[in-house]
Amino acid sequence: MPGGTKLLVSDSNANCVHILDTLTFRRPADLASANESRIGPELAGPHGATLSLNGPHGLAVSPHDAKAHVYICDRYNHRVLVTTGSGECVRVLGGPLSADASKAERGRRVPGRFSEPVDVAVGRARLYVAEYGNRRVQVLALEGDPLQLLSLPGNKAPRGLALSREAAFGAVAQRLWVSADQSGIHVVAVGAAALSPP
Repeated sequence: MPGGTKLLVSDSNANCVHILDTLTFRRPADLASANESRIGPELAGPHGATLSLNGPHGLAVSPHDAKAHVYICDRYNHRVLVTTGSGECVRVLGGPLSADASKAERGRRVPGRFSEPVDVAVGRARLYVAEYGNRRVQVLALEGDPLQLLSLPGNKAPRGLALSREAAFGAVAQRLWVSADQSGIHVVAVGAAALSPP
């Protein structure tokens, strides 16, 4: 987590996110305390609901947020959970389609909904979600409003994301690095200026 000594590791088998101490590279001594050592498998959700993680995958900590919100891809629940560092869920993004969804919605390509989100990256004002099931990257406002859909060449499914900031010629751009199924790394320039790939 920014400015701290904790490392977050998603564990799809145990349906939780472990919080490790980077100074000792061990779990904190009080592993039994969910607030001190892990997030999940169950966590308090908005409005008093209890949420269960199902295959947590990629995660990111907001580097621009004083509260250091944690964004967790809850892959098989088809959502992204926004939590505090102690594991309290403050927002749920996406989620599965309802049983009475329209035929168009059943196509699973509805902006703002996810199908197997596997990774997430957080920018200053944007959230990037790699969806394995929909074979795309969704760009959302931090509050969850859909802004843009990105597809990879050859209809490849994204596996991982990373953001980097670069400056050239007085302009700053962010690059979104996307890893995909056996097809290498794809670079998408986002932000104020589009810079040539390295």
